[in-house]
Amino acid sequence: MAEFEVIYFPVYARAEAIRMTLHHSKADWKDTITTGDDFKARKESGSLPGGQVPVLIHEGKTLNESMAILRYVGRKVGYVPTNDYDLWVCDRSVDFFNGHGFTLGPKIFAKDWSDEAKEAFTKNVNGACNHLAKHLPGDKFICGDKITIADMCAAQYFFSFIHNKSFPNQEWAEAGKEILEKFGKVNAYVERLRAELAEHLEKRFSASL
Repeated sequence: MAEFEVIYFPVYARAEAIRMTLHHSKADWKDTITTGDDFKARKESGSLPGGQVPVLIHEGKTLNESMAILRYVGRKVGYVPTNDYDLWVCDRSVDFFNGHGFTLGPKIFAKDWSDEAKEAFTKNVNGACNHLAKHLPGDKFICGDKITIADMCAAQYFFSFIHNKSFPNQEWAEAGKEILEKFGKVNAYVERLRAELAEHLEKRFSASL
């Protein structure tokens, strides 16, 4: 039995940063996909706190709330800073990307490809790039030399909405890449993330988000 088990739908969304952290840290973990009848049965059994996913099973306990899970996993595998200030730096970007990226979800799931929606998308990408341009300290990661869960949240964003061949509107994805290329420092950072997460990105299942 794996030490960590993540249970979630066959999408990236609220579990991908958790998966990336577990994979990159070489933790002993299992990715359990739930859909349809299986999800219904789990929900009716009461095994899912609040009847929702993602959940993490660890040491006989079932944890919910995706960001709380991510921080928990980060502490367990050493992907959060121990210094209070650096921890704040980490949390600042975790909270930013958690709120920033998910504002795009409703229009994408609704397949709203209007000019207005595209403008909102490109504005969102600009916002993500501006955040990193302002807060990346050098030529490594958000908190310095060591990768943290903050970088996993950034990776979830860029490898879901932009560098994702299954993203449902590739015209938008290309527009996102064009914006990213204008932010040289940020684009280089995203390429470092691609290198760090290459194995996970190659092996993960295809999903639109």
